[in-house]
This record gives sequence, structure tokens and C-alpha cells, in this order.
Amino acid sequence: MRLLVVGYSVRALAQSARQAGYDVRAVDYFGDRDLVETVPTRSIRHDLDQAYRPEGLVELARSMEVEAVVYTGGLENHPSVVEELRAGRKLWGNDGQTLKEVRDWRRLDALFRQRKIAFPQVVFPGQAVPPGQWLSKPERGAGGGGIHRWQGESLRRGCYLQEFLRGPSGSATFLCDGKRASLVAVTEQLVGERAFTDGEFTWCGNLVPFESAEGDEIEGPLEEIGQALTETFGLRGLNGVDFILASRGEKAVPLPLEVNPRPTASLEVIEAALGRSLLPWHEAACRGELRQLPRPRKGFWGKAVVYARRELHLGTTEGWHERGRRDIPHDGEVIPARAPICTVLAGGGDREECIGALERAAGVVRRESGDEEGL
Repeated sequence: MRLLVVGYSVRALAQSARQAGYDVRAVDYFGDRDLVETVPTRSIRHDLDQAYRPEGLVELARSMEVEAVVYTGGLENHPSVVEELRAGRKLWGNDGQTLKEVRDWRRLDALFRQRKIAFPQVVFPGQAVPPGQWLSKPERGAGGGGIHRWQGESLRRGCYLQEFLRGPSGSATFLCDGKRASLVAVTEQLVGERAFTDGEFTWCGNLVPFESAEGDEIEGPLEEIGQALTETFGLRGLNGVDFILASRGEKAVPLPLEVNPRPTASLEVIEAALGRSLLPWHEAACRGELRQLPRPRKGFWGKAVVYARRELHLGTTEGWHERGRRDIPHDGEVIPARAPICTVLAGGGDREECIGALERAAGVVRRESGDEEGL
């Protein structure tokens, strides 16, 4: 099976698909070194010499002769692009109509109220804003981009307010067959971690497993959320739900923040814990078949994206892969301030060991890249 993996950044999913035995082609924005060295790749940055635009992915994909297509982060916000990409190909994932519906927070608001699922309060343009702390979020957001604390300014079109809550952030991954949802894993989300990014709400990695306090109810409520979404919207394949673990009454429960109707960035650490690629499970679920999932190994696995604090002019990146780095720039690349330098991977026997290893690895990347100084 010749498979096209397409999206803003596809290195992890493309390597997963190759590990599973698929004949892979890749199209994304970055065209990172460890992607082009793994599979035939075209990228907006290197082939078109342009800023990112989803339509550019369609242009590049036209030259790829493939039987099936699977997409990654960012394209859930562009249903028409997904429909163009699937033309003449099998689609492993949710179609454009499903994306329009499941990414609409008005529909989610109604669904969660109907199912009595706890979630952060949301306010749309034109509605009165109750007292409290609020975040302004774009309807077409990804990776925490465009989120900021609301200071009472007029709510722009295409944005909404979401109740600001404190608590650990997580991401639940589900395998869905259009009718049923099976919880694959729960990961901790790294958001705004100073070792990796200066952005308060920027996603910068994941750890698995999610370590919650004794007595917190996690899996049951998450399974209820996944099942409600799948029954209502007909989700297929691997899908994610970001959540915050926050108090509701006397206990903390996971409150859904965002639905990511495609394989998520957390899949890389989940597959590390399972010791195998989940792309065959994704393909089967898109056909309506839910396979039994493998059991995770003991231990913790993590990834972290290291964002530049200032503009960087890199030297050689040869040998970075052997040092546990991924999404590797090419020799001599210029990395703009606040853009990702690379991703670091680490493992450990417990959470502290794992995240400590990630922080040390990020520090080495900064020293070697000349990024130790602040902005």
C-alpha cells in the first residue's frame, strides 16, 4: 500500500507508517532532515520557498502517486483541503463534513449539555460574558497558537471565550470505527513549560502515562466523552481530545478543551510505550474494524519541542538523530525566534526522571545552537 502522509509537520507519522511496512510518501511544510532521509518528501518550505498555506500541500500532493492518504495536525481546520487531498484516493481519517461538525464548539456545547458531560463554559461573539477569568481562543486554532488571556476587549470574529481553569493538562487518544470508541492511552500535555517555550499556552510535548492523584476519575469520564463524540459525529481512526483535570464538586474530572479529529502528536510517545506503530489499527478502524490494542510497557516516555528564544543560524545537524533528536533542521538553516528548533525524546522509570531527561536534552540543544540567551 502506497500511502501519502500530509500536514503541517508529518515526520513522526510518516516514520510510524514506514515502521508498519507501508510505502510512504510525505508532504508537509518543514521537510525536516530526518523526514527526507526516511521517505520521499516534498515540502512547502524547500520546494515552493513559501510561507505555510494549506493549499500548498494540495499542490505538492498532486505529484504523488498514492493509493491512500492520512493527514496530521492543522488540516482539521481546512475541510475543503482534506476533500481535495482525498480525490481519487482512499481516506484514512475523517472527511471534510465530519471536520466541519466536530470542530464547531457550538455543536460541542450542545452535545455536552445534552449528555450531561462536564466541560469549561464557552462564550461566543454577541453573548454576555459572565464574571470570571477567560481565554480567547481561535476557532481554527492548533498547538495553542492564538490563545491569550481575555482582558475585556471585543471578541473578534472567528474566536470564542473559554473558561480559564487551573489543573494538569492531558490528551486522550481514541480509536474509533464510526460508532464505537476505544480509549488507547492518556498522556500528559506539556503546555507553556519554560524549559521548552516562552509561550504561555504553547503546546510543547507529551508524557505517557498521565499520572493523576489517587482518587481522580480519569478513564471513565474520558471513555464517555469519546463515545459521545463518535456516536454523534461518526469519528473514524485515531482521534484525540485535549482536556484539563479540574475540580467539579469534591473531585477532579477531565473537562474537554478541544477535539482533534486526526492522529495527534502524542501518538509518538504512545507508540514508544506500546513498542509498535498504530497505523495498521488506524487503517482498520477507518474501515469499521476495532482491533484489540497491545498493552503498554512499564515506564514513562516523553517528547518535547524546543522553541527558539531568538533567531538562530545553525551549523551542521549531522548526528542529531543518534542523540535522541527528531524534526531535525538541515545544515545551516535559520530558525526564527519562537519557531521550533527540534524535538527531543526521552524515557525514564518515573515521571520526574523522564521530564528531567527532556529538560537536560533541551538545555544541550540550546547550548549547541547558541540559544542560551533570552529574547
